[in-house]
Amino acid sequence: MKTEPPLVLVVDDEVLIALDVAMTLEDAGYRVLGPALTLEAAMDLIEREKPDAAVLDINIGSRTVWPLAKRLSECRVPMVFASANLGHRELQEEFSDQPRLSKPVSGHGVLSTLKDCFGLQA
Repeated sequence: MKTEPPLVLVVDDEVLIALDVAMTLEDAGYRVLGPALTLEAAMDLIEREKPDAAVLDINIGSRTVWPLAKRLSECRVPMVFASANLGHRELQEEFSDQPRLSKPVSGHGVLSTLKDCFGLQA
């Protein structure tokens, strides 16, 4: 019986970055949920299907990703935060155990973080 590859939620408000991360994941054999360009779209996606992991930009338009991150945390979904601003208090307090990547992120960085931190392999 063949198991499905891991499903990774991609959230970034910059469409080219979101598509690049999604394509990198798909090329490596992962399934992608999204990419979501807004917080609302991401919340809708996770209500329909629980991802195995998530790659999240922190600043989504004029909002931050924390409500989504808290919901994913409640569902025990591991997250990688990818942002140009990694100085958020929440990263030190609530999400200190989650890996983070400084933008611009490389495809290799995302893939190795998913593999090393969560043991996810497509």
